[in-house]
Amino acid sequence: MMETGQPVQAPAEADQYADEFVQDEYEMGPAQEAQYEAYTDNATLAVFSEKSQAQVLQLLQSGQSGVEGVAEAAFRINKQMVATMEQSGEKPTEITLCLGGAHLVSELIALASAAGLYDLSEEERKQAFGLAIQKFFADGFEIYSKQGPDAPGAIDPVKTQKTFDALLTPEQRQYGMQMAKEQGISLTEPPTGLFAQAQQGGM
Repeated sequence: MMETGQPVQAPAEADQYADEFVQDEYEMGPAQEAQYEAYTDNATLAVFSEKSQAQVLQLLQSGQSGVEGVAEAAFRINKQMVATMEQSGEKPTEITLCLGGAHLVSELIALASAAGLYDLSEEERKQAFGLAIQKFFADGFEIYSKQGPDAPGAIDPVKTQKTFDALLTPEQRQYGMQMAKEQGISLTEPPTGLFAQAQQGGM
């Protein structure tokens, strides 16, 4: 464990695990790319800045395992970043949440390792991302269903299904289903529910 008061610097390849979670290539238009880059810049600042890192390290230790700790930290950080974006008049797309979430989870995994908290295996890293994404979207779906599509934090389940089909590997969708079941998280919006194709054997 690092010494108190000594923030961990961002490793050179802190986002190295992101490609484990999502498809290797995805074409983004200029506006989408700008939003994604702003999200990932803010994620790096949230994880590695001296101002916030002590709280992030506490979040990383808040679960019963490293997988749960990373997922909870990602969920909390993402929720705050989304609120800040919406306050400035910009709503993050499902693409930003998925690809940006992969970047955020990767950096949290790197921080946990650099700080001496724990090292996750490849399977655990995929479980952490699956659980984090489930948390992101379960929260957004609940807001959508109770308060409507224009409510702060609301996420459209139909758009999300299409995004997940395009971005997540069948394996990662399976990890998402597995972690949701273990944590009692329900993403069963009609007509098919998130990760349904993985349950049926792939894309």
